[in-house]
Amino acid sequence: MKEYKSQVHDTGKKQGGDTTTGGGKTKYVKDRSNQLKFTYAQQKEYETIDDDIQSWRRMLQGLMKRLQLMLLLTADLMSLWRR
Repeated sequence: MKEYKSQVHDTGKKQGGDTTTGGGKTKYVKDRSNQLKFTYAQQKEYETIDDDIQSWRRMLQGLMKRLQLMLLLTADLMSLWRR
């Protein structure tokens, strides 16, 4: 979920998300330069990217095991064929 912070304007404000004091009060100025904006679909993809990466890694590990097994079987078949 997005987290919103209030923006307060002051004549003595600083840029970059700093707090300023004016008249004894602490005020917050929002830093907009580092804020990412996503569409709904992009946000959902961003939230699930770690799970997707883990899924691809598991699938890759399974394929590597199958490839190793196939290489072993191929070597065995080649040795039987040469006899």
